[in-house]
Amino acid sequence: MIVVSDALLDLQTLEPELAFLTGRKHRFHLIQTLAPEEITFDYQNPFRFVSLESKEYLDANPQEMAEAYRAAVEDHVELLRKICLSNRAGYEPLVTDQPVGFALTKFIERQSRVKK
Repeated sequence: MIVVSDALLDLQTLEPELAFLTGRKHRFHLIQTLAPEEITFDYQNPFRFVSLESKEYLDANPQEMAEAYRAAVEDHVELLRKICLSNRAGYEPLVTDQPVGFALTKFIERQSRVKK
């Protein structure tokens, strides 16, 4: 099973679900997609963040929160990668300014090496 997602979710929820799948010999591979601005948080002017799911909003000054935001994203990505690896699941990051083919090619190459 290949899942393409931003995976910006509660990782405490993901881990037991992933363990369930891989524990039953299902092969799982996550391609995590993040936009460049989600990684760099290179915003300059105050603005309103609006949730696409809930329509809740947050007025923010990005310059005040950039460092903490980047650290939180890095921590989340690293924990997600560790959860995947500890559950024998594949993990591949993909920045959305790159073609998805890059991540799929890496996935196929890894699978070819594993089968040899």
